Amino acid sequence: MLEWLRRLTGAGSSQAEVDRLEEAAGPQPGQHWVYVAATGCDVESVVREIEGVLKVTRASGERWRIVADRNVAGAVAREIVSKNDGKLTLLVTPESLAALKR
Repeated sequence: MLEWLRRLTGAGSSQAEVDRLEEAAGPQPGQHWVYVAATGCDVESVVREIEGVLKVTRASGERWRIVADRNVAGAVAREIVSKNDGKLTLLVTPESLAALKR
């Protein structure tokens, strides 16, 4: 447990490790996560303009994790598609994944 806390607080860990631990823990109360894969636009700068977005992290390749204080999935989709012919290839929320598992 102590090692996990050290990693979470950044003591001797890289940002990649902190991101991995956050991903494993899942959204905190009051947070909404959206995973998106898109090409044809700068996802990070487009998404940062959306009200409520707290953090944008590249998960891998063209996949991004967006942390917000409200549900921004619709706004994310609209903005990506409207900017520079952005091609939205994936938009997933933890809630939508849970619904598929039922």
